Amino acid sequence: MDVRAAQGRRCQSNRRCIGSLLVCTVMAMKAWKRSYGKAHSNDACFELASVMPNCRRWRLHLAYDGTDYCGWQRQAANRVGTKTVQGTLDTALSKVFRVPFDKGIAPLKTVGTSRTDKGVHAHGMVCHFDVPTTWDGGPQLEPAVALKRLRLKLPRDIFALSMGHTSPSFHARQSAIRKRYSYRLAITPASPFETRYCWDCGPLDIDAMAKAADCLDGRQLDYTPFT
Repeated sequence: MDVRAAQGRRCQSNRRCIGSLLVCTVMAMKAWKRSYGKAHSNDACFELASVMPNCRRWRLHLAYDGTDYCGWQRQAANRVGTKTVQGTLDTALSKVFRVPFDKGIAPLKTVGTSRTDKGVHAHGMVCHFDVPTTWDGGPQLEPAVALKRLRLKLPRDIFALSMGHTSPSFHARQSAIRKRYSYRLAITPASPFETRYCWDCGPLDIDAMAKAADCLDGRQLDYTPFT
């Protein structure tokens, strides 16, 4: 057997293997970029604080009146004019920490415990976000200073209760132990001070409601889609 011919075939085989590896690597990188972008658009968490030593995770507690908002979750950039709680919060936080905007889009992204619908309020929404450990070329803002500045940036219907550093493993949604939802019904005309925070449904047939509730007694219900 010709040694030079055998070596030539091995070189060609090696080139094909290297070429296939490069193609697979490029495809994997493209797939990662697609999944990364999709994850951020779906409010999934990319664990920056756990994989990048120059990032620190923050925890934020909020209260807000959701009457004038289209829910919690921020909307796609092409949906101009859609005001959400999360979008407003991300913009305010990006200004507080002076993170450069990309084509008018707030770069700092929060992850919330839940996604409230349009017109729904929150007494204690918890969220987390990651920011660089340096701020404007110097040490990062102290929590008390950051909280004060955030309150000045937020509108009056969103209030920052508290904020501070937290563990890189903390996740606002996945670390939640329990959630409590309250539904307020007004069976008599509500006052102007209550109309934004209750549903004016009128008189209710309590006996019929109790009878219907008996049909659910003892059943194991799955509330997973509501989490």
